[in-house]
Amino acid sequence: MARAKIHFKEGLISNDCKNVAKYNLAESTNSTMKFKKTDVNLLIKEALNKIDYHLRCEHERSVSEDYIRGVKSHVKTLIRYYKIYRPTVEAGMKLIQQMVENKRAGNTIRLYVNALKVWASAEGIEIKLKSPKVTRRAKVYLTKLEVVELIKKGDSRSSCMAALMAMSGLRAKETVELRVNDINFKEKYIHVRDHGQGLKPHQERNVALTPECETFIKAWLEDRDRLCLELGLDNTTDYLFLTLDGQPIKRDYLYQLMARLGRKARLDKKTNSKILRTSFGTNGAMSGLETSVVQHSLGHADARTTLTFYIATVEEHCKQEVIKKLRYFE
Repeated sequence: MARAKIHFKEGLISNDCKNVAKYNLAESTNSTMKFKKTDVNLLIKEALNKIDYHLRCEHERSVSEDYIRGVKSHVKTLIRYYKIYRPTVEAGMKLIQQMVENKRAGNTIRLYVNALKVWASAEGIEIKLKSPKVTRRAKVYLTKLEVVELIKKGDSRSSCMAALMAMSGLRAKETVELRVNDINFKEKYIHVRDHGQGLKPHQERNVALTPECETFIKAWLEDRDRLCLELGLDNTTDYLFLTLDGQPIKRDYLYQLMARLGRKARLDKKTNSKILRTSFGTNGAMSGLETSVVQHSLGHADARTTLTFYIATVEEHCKQEVIKKLRYFE
């Protein structure tokens, strides 16, 4: 089969690939027709190319690299897993129905519906879809005891990374991007900086270095010094977390590592960076931290994000705070 040529500026695939041309998206009336595997791969390349051009050059407002990457990832899943080969209202309604039946979270459904709309817009198709209202599932978080059990199952490096997310509220991306010099033991803070990787301005901040977290960091630094000595690396200016061959740890590996620790600890809950951050927010609120403190540590621009997504027991917490602190007749 002739290899398709992708032209970025036009966002189109040239007509030298007849297999893709006969499935022209603008002319097709069937959004779920049968495709060969090779045709699906070419369709994905074409769709992602158009979306990339649309979001970078034609969108009414600038969007972050993370947003572009997320939309493209969701569209790829729509084509490959949900077998949607043309962004239409009919395809969108079937998608919503299937995701609701599979009990997917409301936020997940909204992300996929938005990705379908962006894809349609890139194709010059206007579709109107509304995400359904889905009852929020109970937030999953780890209790303090579960966090301790999780951390105990790791070596010095994985325990340190888990502690930074669960005890200081760092994101997975922020954790793997840390440098040694970002840890200030004297002033007791961790500097989370914008490393030019798509972080928003409000995410650059100083977060508290707790005594427990400090213990895990120092334990890892001792092992890291030995590793750097063996590899002949400068142990003061490189990334804080390294692989055994001296390379920076990738975010995907961190996800796998946290899931592995959860299985070792025999926890009946998912263990990933999002849940560890939710655990930080929830345990912090239940321990009496102000919402503004939790918000700053998590790096949220809006306190509503903190309350909605990162404090699992927010209603119970608010009730207890009002009962405990609000007095009219002293």
